[in-house]
Parts: sequence; C-alpha cells; structure tokens
Amino acid sequence: MWGGFNSFRDPTRNAVLTSRFMEEDLKRNAGQNISNRERMAAYVVIVLLTGMICGILALFKFG
Repeated sequence: MWGGFNSFRDPTRNAVLTSRFMEEDLKRNAGQNISNRERMAAYVVIVLLTGMICGILALFKFG
C-alpha cells in the first residue's frame, strides 16, 4: 500500500533500527582489548590536539 519501506517517511523507525545496529556493534566489539600501544597512541593524539586548540586560543587572545 505504501510502496515499501521509506526511511524518510518513518524517521522514528529508522532511528530505532540505527540504534539497534549500533548496540549490536558495540556488543560485538566489547570483548576486544585495546593494546597498550594503541592506548598510548590515542593519548598522544588527544594531548597534541588539546595543545593545538590551546595554542590557537592563545594566539587569538594574546596575538
């Protein structure tokens, strides 16, 4: 009658399906451990990005 499922016509169902897929993906990846090398690399990237943001803000404030 409606010509098939159209996610634009039913955004609520689309959101529910998306959240279910994401939940299943999180469950599937939950058992995988992150190595110390990957964890350290992530921390280094976070510190560098934070430093860049602080540097840019300092340039605008004091430059």
